[in-house]
Amino acid sequence: MECSRRRKVHSLIDKVYDPANLAEAWKRVRENRGSAGIDGLTVAGFEQRQDELLERLHKQLREKTYRPSPVKRVAIPKLGGGTRNLGIPSVRDRVVQQALVQKMNPIFEPLFADNRPQSQFVGSERPGQAGDAGSENDDVPGIA
Repeated sequence: MECSRRRKVHSLIDKVYDPANLAEAWKRVRENRGSAGIDGLTVAGFEQRQDELLERLHKQLREKTYRPSPVKRVAIPKLGGGTRNLGIPSVRDRVVQQALVQKMNPIFEPLFADNRPQSQFVGSERPGQAGDAGSENDDVPGIA
């Protein structure tokens, strides 16, 4: 590749662990609510200690010592019988995941927006995409 065509690569991690980005990520996780992960810490419990926990996440991400928790596995009943297995990440891990999404989506979404078959992301939770989380495929074997 010739010199004039090289793209400058910038670090994303410092933008991910930026305190303002973590605070925005926490705001979205709090709005989405959800269950506690394997550590038992609820959204309400995180909220009571949000300043301390967000600072700890910032420090762990900055110092590269952050390690995600195992995902809590839960089986929930389906309307037509059987169960659906869910993985519930900890609130702390959901904050980090959201912080990553907030910085990566603006970079990568344009690459996929116009170059994908429409049916590929049916049921997804991608911004601006129609999806039905409780679709009729819930009871069809082999389709999650």
